[in-house]
Amino acid sequence: MKECHPALLATLALHGRVQPLCGADNMLMDHFLAGGTGAIPAAAHLFPERFVAMMHAARTGDAARAEALFAPLRKLIRLLFTEPNPAPLKRALSMRGLIVDELRAPMMPASAALTARLARAMQRVEEAPSQRLAA
Repeated sequence: MKECHPALLATLALHGRVQPLCGADNMLMDHFLAGGTGAIPAAAHLFPERFVAMMHAARTGDAARAEALFAPLRKLIRLLFTEPNPAPLKRALSMRGLIVDELRAPMMPASAALTARLARAMQRVEEAPSQRLAA
């Protein structure tokens, strides 16, 4: 079950009734540190190695490493949800050369202002210490 509310995620996991999947990218680290079993993160497509390393660190209880890996992603994640979905994510993916930036009507592309902010945020993630992503 995909759930985006952190309290409900923790409660469901605690009671063992389901294995909740985190659907809120900004809550991923906390979800895994609390024993969460999976996620459906949109932003992970941009920097999959960093997300996988963070999830592994959190699931194994290494909160400091998880935070070090996740911290550079926080601003980018916020930006991905500042304009109607999926425009910001598609723009970011296209900026990384992963897809073509196309949307079907009536959806509108990400704004030029957001595009500039996404570029800066992605640059910060790329420049952030890797914390041995493969560890």
